[in-house]
Amino acid sequence: MRPAGAEFNVGSIPTTPTKLKLNIMSYSLKQVLMQRDGMSGAEATQEIKDIRSRVFEGENPETILFEEYRLEPDYIWDLI
Repeated sequence: MRPAGAEFNVGSIPTTPTKLKLNIMSYSLKQVLMQRDGMSGAEATQEIKDIRSRVFEGENPETILFEEYRLEPDYIWDLI
């Protein structure tokens, strides 16, 4: 059991249970790429455009998100 107030990480987004105001799922795919992967806004936008192109060409978005980015399918809506 984690001591009260102990810090923990979700990806590389530091959180403290008593200070966490937003559910982690309120982050957009762009925010995750910027926060967790250290991308700039422009880099994250381009990455998402590239992923969208692949999805529109027929690739499975769930597979891309999980295998390449280790993300849950919740972010599919940012791609379609």
